[in-house]
Amino acid sequence: MSTTNPNYFQSKMGLIMVDGSIVGCSQSYTMDTNRSVSEIQCIGSDSIRKIAGPYQWSVSFDALQVLTQDASAGNTGYDALMNHLVTSTTPVTVSLTPGTTDVSTGQVYYSGSGIIESLSYNVAAGDAPGNYSVSVQGTGDLTRNVTT
Repeated sequence: MSTTNPNYFQSKMGLIMVDGSIVGCSQSYTMDTNRSVSEIQCIGSDSIRKIAGPYQWSVSFDALQVLTQDASAGNTGYDALMNHLVTSTTPVTVSLTPGTTDVSTGQVYYSGSGIIESLSYNVAAGDAPGNYSVSVQGTGDLTRNVTT
């Protein structure tokens, strides 16, 4: 008997990519989107209307530092992200696969360009690998895509 339920999100199906490379050993990610709302009131009116303004998005993720990051396999890690942060001001392309599917067409993912805003690294005593956290601030539209 299968324990897979297609009616809920399975985190093991989630994936994050930066500039086309899978983030090696990612542990979690959060995508935040919000839209500003403006209030307007016309002279002579007691009511206040609300109108939608622009939206913004950001992504943060955590991953384990893998010392043998395999660039030939399309993986990226802390060193590549740190190098980009300190040597480049150009945006990176971020793609997020939340693990959901569009029944009629295929796998849903979101992508957009953003600037690496922060990168922190943590090492603890013992055998545990180091981990790092990255925050990317979107610089434009976040696009919904579907693979077939």
